[in-house]
Amino acid sequence: MIDGMCFFADTDPSWIVAELEEGFDDFTEYKSDGGHDPATDPSASAYVHFANGVRAFFNSVKVEMPGSQYELVCDKGQLEVSDREVNLIRGDSHFQWSRANLPLGEYMQTHQLSCVSELIHILENGGGLVSPGEEARKTLEIMLGMLRSHKLGNHRVDFPLT
Repeated sequence: MIDGMCFFADTDPSWIVAELEEGFDDFTEYKSDGGHDPATDPSASAYVHFANGVRAFFNSVKVEMPGSQYELVCDKGQLEVSDREVNLIRGDSHFQWSRANLPLGEYMQTHQLSCVSELIHILENGGGLVSPGEEARKTLEIMLGMLRSHKLGNHRVDFPLT
């Protein structure tokens, strides 16, 4: 989800404010079991401000409902993106909104299969990745910024981290 935020923001993060779930006050560095037991990882909420003015709200919570979803709010509309569908919402006026389900496209596959398909396509045909590996640094920096902000009592943390 954080990779998606960075992809759509299309720039570097500037600063962050974050909070981890209760019971993880001493969670200042990653020390879980690689995702095998979700109870060992804290959920987190964060506000990320990007260099171009894009603002992102990240909220991961542990709930029974499977799947994931995020919203992108733009000047002329909003996208609701989940692991099942994409909806475009446009504010035609303050009183009327239109809603359309968008075609899922070639990257909408179960779990990580779209990444594998993309890699195979690039290896066979050349070209660049939708999100190159260098972009993962932004995601890591945001995650580390979440931990630091929480440790500092949910205070603003500026990027790059020092």
